[in-house]
Amino acid sequence: MDDNRPDVAVLDVRLKDGECIPLVEILIALGVPFVVHTGSLEEDLDKAFERGKFISKPADPETIVDIVRSLINPDAESRSVRSG
Repeated sequence: MDDNRPDVAVLDVRLKDGECIPLVEILIALGVPFVVHTGSLEEDLDKAFERGKFISKPADPETIVDIVRSLINPDAESRSVRSG
């Protein structure tokens, strides 16, 4: 992953073959911010996921994009306009 370090990652916690804790540990070691997009309750997650931004499922795609943008460029204001 060193040659292809991502700017940010979006993860689901529970996958068909288990949780992605080893990947989270790699992302933390590399300093890569990540989003935890899951149907699990935040308090039920392993402590490794605490460093990520939590988004519960289902989530509006604009919300996910806004959070990813904020992690890539934390000093920029969100340019997304929401109707409400």
